[in-house]
Amino acid sequence: MSGGLEAATRQSPRVRPYITHGPYHQTIQSVVPPGAVCFEGNVDLMRKHMTISERWTKTLGRERGQVLVLFAAGLIGFCGLVGLSVDVGKLVYTKTDLQKLADSAALAGSQDLPQSTVNATASANSYATKNGGATTEIGFSSANTVITVKATRHVDYTFLRVLGLSGHDVSATAGAKANPVTITGYKWSAIAPFVIWGGAQSKPDPKNASCKDAYHTCVGKSYTFWSNSWLKDSGTPTVPDWTAANSNNFKGDVNHGAGDPAFNQIGDFFSDGGNGSAVAPVVGSTIVVPVVNKASNGSSSRQFHIVAWVVIKVDAGCDKGGGTPCTGTVQSPPTTIPPDGYMGGGSVPPPSGLTYTANDTRLIS
Repeated sequence: MSGGLEAATRQSPRVRPYITHGPYHQTIQSVVPPGAVCFEGNVDLMRKHMTISERWTKTLGRERGQVLVLFAAGLIGFCGLVGLSVDVGKLVYTKTDLQKLADSAALAGSQDLPQSTVNATASANSYATKNGGATTEIGFSSANTVITVKATRHVDYTFLRVLGLSGHDVSATAGAKANPVTITGYKWSAIAPFVIWGGAQSKPDPKNASCKDAYHTCVGKSYTFWSNSWLKDSGTPTVPDWTAANSNNFKGDVNHGAGDPAFNQIGDFFSDGGNGSAVAPVVGSTIVVPVVNKASNGSSSRQFHIVAWVVIKVDAGCDKGGGTPCTGTVQSPPTTIPPDGYMGGGSVPPPSGLTYTANDTRLIS
């Protein structure tokens, strides 16, 4: 036995028996059972293995901490992107909605131009309210034929508040231009068989004293087109514009004269054809009436000079059969494209509703 052990020791001079007691006992006791025989080379290998394991464990611990930090940073960035997309989407949607609002408000306001910027402002604000509401800035230019509407809303942020941003004002601007249509003539079939006096008056109606129009027909004012006392209710026409005889029997309605001309222009004369028998228009209906500023001859052959056309809405109380005067409020603008359907010249009543084009309006910005 001793000879074999010595031979083995000689064959491996650097490998010596090692008992698990001594300096390395605490290091490897968890790996090698007490009393076991080890060799110095195996101990070195085990020490290296344990050193690598410890380093790997420490490395894994450090990497776990780095992953958590990166995940947290990524999560914050992702939430920021989501918040940015949501809040920017709100801005884009509001901008689109405001542009529609500004367009409709500008077009609505342009219908009242150039006659009344006050009415145009009211119309624009009304349409802005109906389309969701906004803070509006309204301006006029080009001799009050162009209206510009700037609509603004404040958008509150939802997610971007974490970055200290509370919200943003969004605005949209639109401009519309009114091109008033100057109509010089109407078909007789398109006008009501009544007249409004626009010539010299000896006793103007005090209700319309603020009207400075050359023919006494201002937008928003009411004028008589039929009455048993038409002369008195029309401001009492006087010379040099009214020279017609037998005037007291004229009530404002006409038969459009002999032959019913197909078309009449501003500046033309027509005959009343004697007292008319036209049926009174329906209260609230819209009709076109000639404004006359000259009257001559008398009875069944009065000659009237057409100086303008007005679009009027028939006021409440009109009752020709009951002898109640018929008046109409001048709409904006006073001249317009003729409506279809009014069959004048006698006993054919007007339709219950007439349409007309007030202005040729369009968006310009």
